[in-house]
Amino acid sequence: MIIAAFLVSITHVIRKRILVKEHALDYLTVFSIAAAVIALLLIGFVDLNISFGIFILIYFVSLLGAVAFIFFMKALRHGEISSVQPLLSFTPAIVLVLSYFLISERVSMFNGLGVLLVLLGGFLIEHRVKTKTREGKKVRGGVIDPKEEGVLPRKYFIYAMIAVLISAFGAILDKILLDFVDFTSLAILSLIFFALNILLLRFILLKRKNWWSFLKTFRDYGVVISGLSLLKVLSVFLYLLALSLPDSKVSLVVAIMASSTLVSTIVGGELFHDHGLMQKIIAAVIMFLGVLMIVT
Repeated sequence: MIIAAFLVSITHVIRKRILVKEHALDYLTVFSIAAAVIALLLIGFVDLNISFGIFILIYFVSLLGAVAFIFFMKALRHGEISSVQPLLSFTPAIVLVLSYFLISERVSMFNGLGVLLVLLGGFLIEHRVKTKTREGKKVRGGVIDPKEEGVLPRKYFIYAMIAVLISAFGAILDKILLDFVDFTSLAILSLIFFALNILLLRFILLKRKNWWSFLKTFRDYGVVISGLSLLKVLSVFLYLLALSLPDSKVSLVVAIMASSTLVSTIVGGELFHDHGLMQKIIAAVIMFLGVLMIVT
């Protein structure tokens, strides 16, 4: 799982570099197709005895994943990476709550304090302390206007949180599905369905307007995105493998995956010269500590 988290942190930074120039939906189209091609090469490992009901549920979960990815990619494209990536730390906090009510996983007071730390870090991400000039001297105070540089616009903050909520719910469903299907079959089918759903959503959102624009993205970044897709496939297999282990807790697995946000926040923030980076790093560290408390 630690390897999977490291792979994810690499993809975050490279993905942001591409999204600076490319439309989020174009990137996702190339990315999902490349991942599906890799998955199709492994189609022989899929268990063909999966029931129709489970088959439909796998498709539904992949649809949720596609919707979540589109929302998150839009937020990442229009926001600074050090503002968007730490918000993924909300995922294990939400999963912790959902797992308690839906699959009866145990939650302690210490876990609850971890959730509060995640919320505090999230507040610091969205609200940066501003610096005012008064009689030639800098004075700190108040919360910065959302229109100022370095603060994620409210619209894209909402997009990111929608993605987090959907992803948390999807993680619970993944855990449930693994009681009925092996992790290899689930990974392969999820990746194939993910690509089909991205194409479907692309058709709905764009219709015939610029539908083939993803070919330009493929021409310019096809090799790099294919590499990212390979890392995605590996991380999906490792994630579902960890989730399928006996007595594994979904909140623990998701929290380890979310630990990648700290690395991508620091590295990506420095690389892209994000505004207010020190406060965002502090917020990311606070959220990371909260995630550690959630899994303890």
